[in-house]
Amino acid sequence: GVVLPFDDALARFEERGIDLVELDDVLGQLAEADAELARIVDMLHFGGMTMVEIATALGVSVRTVERGWRTAKAFLQARLSEPELDP
Repeated sequence: GVVLPFDDALARFEERGIDLVELDDVLGQLAEADAELARIVDMLHFGGMTMVEIATALGVSVRTVERGWRTAKAFLQARLSEPELDP
């Protein structure tokens, strides 16, 4: 299986000054919106699993996992790129 370059995405977030607390908050929002997408992110990037391993673990196709990752990544990028609103 192919592991997508989450490190590259994380590096972009870090370059933009997004802290890990904010990232954790956004991952929590993803889990509330779609628990399976959150599991995919968790297994892929924090569990070090491949797409094939994740598909097997979830009982879905690799294509489903790849589509889920694209959706999750778009969700995370959209939330992390929202401008901060000062009170």
